[in-house]
Amino acid sequence: MPTGLGKTVIALMLIEYFKQKYPDKKILFLAPTKPLVNQHVEFLRKYSDIDPTKIVGISGDIPKEKRVKLYNADVIVATPQTIKNDLANNLIDLNKFSLIIFDEAHRAVGNYSYTYIARNFNNRIVGLTASPGSDEEKIKEIIENLKIERIEYRNEDSSDVRPYVKKKVIKYIGVALDKEILTASSLIQEAIEIRKKKLEELGILKRKIKDIALLMEELKKKQAYSLDERVKDAIIIGSEILILFHALKTLQTQTYRAFLKFCENLFENAQKLSEKNVAEDVRLKKAYLYVKDLVKQGKEHPKINALLEIIKKNKDKKIIVFAQLTDTVMQITELLNKNNIKAVAFTGKKLMTQKKQIETLDKFRANIYNVLVASSVAEEGLDIPKVDLVIFYEPIPSAIRAIQRKGRTGRLNYGEVIILYSKNTLDEKALWASIRKEKKMYEILEKLSKEVKPKKEQTLNEVLGFRYKIIADQREQNSLVVDALKKLGIGVKIENLEVGDYIVGDVVIERKTIRDFVDSIIDNRIWDQMNKLSQLDKKLLILEGEEDPYFIRDVNPNVIRSVILTLSLKGIPIIRTKNPIDTAYYIKVLSEKQNKLPQIPKIKKKELTPKEVLASFPGIGEKSAEELLKRYKTIKNVVNASLSGLSIILGEKRAKKLKEFLEKEYQ
Repeated sequence: MPTGLGKTVIALMLIEYFKQKYPDKKILFLAPTKPLVNQHVEFLRKYSDIDPTKIVGISGDIPKEKRVKLYNADVIVATPQTIKNDLANNLIDLNKFSLIIFDEAHRAVGNYSYTYIARNFNNRIVGLTASPGSDEEKIKEIIENLKIERIEYRNEDSSDVRPYVKKKVIKYIGVALDKEILTASSLIQEAIEIRKKKLEELGILKRKIKDIALLMEELKKKQAYSLDERVKDAIIIGSEILILFHALKTLQTQTYRAFLKFCENLFENAQKLSEKNVAEDVRLKKAYLYVKDLVKQGKEHPKINALLEIIKKNKDKKIIVFAQLTDTVMQITELLNKNNIKAVAFTGKKLMTQKKQIETLDKFRANIYNVLVASSVAEEGLDIPKVDLVIFYEPIPSAIRAIQRKGRTGRLNYGEVIILYSKNTLDEKALWASIRKEKKMYEILEKLSKEVKPKKEQTLNEVLGFRYKIIADQREQNSLVVDALKKLGIGVKIENLEVGDYIVGDVVIERKTIRDFVDSIIDNRIWDQMNKLSQLDKKLLILEGEEDPYFIRDVNPNVIRSVILTLSLKGIPIIRTKNPIDTAYYIKVLSEKQNKLPQIPKIKKKELTPKEVLASFPGIGEKSAEELLKRYKTIKNVVNASLSGLSIILGEKRAKKLKEFLEKEYQ
């Protein structure tokens, strides 16, 4: 349902209905940000029949002890990150709730907290969103994660909505670039074309360059398996093109000042070879000096001039201006105030505390300011009634964000949306992409609303026949793998496992996502886990995910290859799975081959040798430990040895460090 059509009112009606039907149960209303939480609490206290003192807002900045007491309220409005953390620490019991409402439900994808909370809840779930997006697979993921069984969607042309919607006019205003920008742009475009030609001359491309970002992905994949030095050269050149594209886009679609700041940051902080090469490019330097001279002359980007004229013509109206870059937000605000227009900036937490954000919105609502210049933080959910005009400083290719922005106006009165774009630039491509995606979103929703059906309830026999065949570690209890196993009719028992994540019969399985596998190599967790696993007779390591491990983190591919080889030589079989569902099917097949119930294995604690104990002391490795034991025979003698004696083997610095450690009192 588009922004401004009453999703919060629907939430209010649901809360009151469920509170009447299940008076002993609580209700949880989730919103992604603290300002939204505060807004919902204020709305519910004002319009609900529920005792206002029993409606509370909860976020992470409230101390844990106070949160525990607040969870006794009837209606809890909270940020999902807080609920997820408190669930993990057993501070909140979702069995006490009859309903959870997920505001901005399009966020329920990937590892976002919404998905974790939904997996832990078995009662009614309602998801609310103005814009689930235009990607059918993403929308299906939202449906799966929130266990959606019915879709209700409306747009402004729906028959039961149209009579209540105020007219909203959308205008697209193209701004022609002047000769100054075209001159500076031509220098950057020349730098790009030179690099494109170099790429083609390398002779490794099979087609003409159309999408440089896509090409970079292909080249990085190729680099992991290729010894061809040309691939490395191509990646450096491709990275340079991406930097120059960003410079060009900033120049053509933002402000002169934003372009200068981008260049200055590059000139001062270039570290990678590609950044240094671009920073040294004479064409970019010429473009920078040319634009800097324009600013000294008092000239400004034609788009910001067009924006100023539009606002001057509408100066008595309540206006929100959206801009992508924080620098652009700040410059627009400054320019408007110089022209006696009461404007205020509204940005993210890096520049504004949440308290300051709330104060700014209150002042805007109270007409202390009549223009709010905002970054993306104001796109989602915030209730700002009576906005007459919304201006996009630039179009955005995201259907979700475009709908959110447009929904800030046309709520109580006639509304107008103006979308500015620089002609014949990436702005125009973003504009048409957004229009196409919004149309596609409604087509997908129409299709899925017919396909999504309530799930069949389990029969009594199915419930009674549900015996556990698998033990899963308690850290896995909220994973998609356990969810999938249960849906496949396989009983899973949750236990605290010392080794492994799953036990099937007498096989112990360690499951790692590709990212976690690479992270565990970097922080050395892998060896402790795998040493325990290697002690078992039957074990298996599952590496889950389709990502290429060589590009997850900045790790030499040969390090990862070396670890995989070492684990294989330790007798640990390794298999790759595509995703949690694929992992669940592997575990299911394995469980069908096992004729015994799973048993938790006992891990024999390995007794450390004197050498291993000594090697764990600060400043001593295995080699030094061996030399010390050869000289002093026992650990006791090493502890009692003189500083001069230890220095012969360790050197004075390491010997002092060891002595300090041995003589340090327990605190």
